[in-house]
Amino acid sequence: MNQTMFCWKFFLVILLSTQLKGLMAQECIETLRSIALQESTVDDTSERRDYILCPNTTFVTGVIVSGTVPENDFPLNLMANMTIKCGESGERSNNCIITGGTGLIGSPNNVGNGGLIQILGVTFSDIYDSVFMMRGAGLLEVIDCAFLNSKSVP
Repeated sequence: MNQTMFCWKFFLVILLSTQLKGLMAQECIETLRSIALQESTVDDTSERRDYILCPNTTFVTGVIVSGTVPENDFPLNLMANMTIKCGESGERSNNCIITGGTGLIGSPNNVGNGGLIQILGVTFSDIYDSVFMMRGAGLLEVIDCAFLNSKSVP
């Protein structure tokens, strides 16, 4: 085998292994805004969706006022049948922190159809507007999360 052919085969093996790795492991989420954008395209919330936050990441959220888009990252946008977890394992030790304005939001239109929402291993710290801004009925499981130096404004 000549050297050029060897180089091409080596390149293809690297390319394929990279592609397979991407298919096998879900990429982690680096901005909460990307969750909101992905969820805005969901028509059927009866199907389960999982989002993995990148470990060792701090998400600085803004405040939503009268439907405006915040300058910082978007608050965690909750929809029925979704799981949001810190790292693959969903453990708080993976160090995913949501801080800033509003922690997470949900409305009757997106959480009220009885679908389970799970949040695993997230630390909400120094939220100064609302940790949770929820309207309507829905099932919310908060597992291995922490709430530090935060408040909710009525």
